[in-house]
Amino acid sequence: NTIVLYIPRVISAIFILVVGIFFASFVNAAVQTAAANIGVEQAGLLARLSQFIIIIFTIDIALKQLMIDIGAIENAVLIILSSLGLAFALAFGLGCKDIAGRLTQEFLDKLRSKK
Repeated sequence: NTIVLYIPRVISAIFILVVGIFFASFVNAAVQTAAANIGVEQAGLLARLSQFIIIIFTIDIALKQLMIDIGAIENAVLIILSSLGLAFALAFGLGCKDIAGRLTQEFLDKLRSKK
């Protein structure tokens, strides 16, 4: 009896996976095209990264639909993604500190000249 009641969950999990993978492929192509059009050198890497993240979240949603507890894995993925975001922000901030300083100085000079 419980197996029969579990079948709709399996079907919906498969549907979620299929739709999620198609969506991830669409996002991959869209990001690849958009990034290449604006001149991003690593457009392919950015596209694959966005596809990978969407697939990870799709798998997470499908496993939740199957009532499989993956709390520890979710926390690990959250920590990894947060760490990558922080590393990117630090690298960007340190790499652009001269540019940010110059832009801030120009902005302050414009404010002072208006007074």
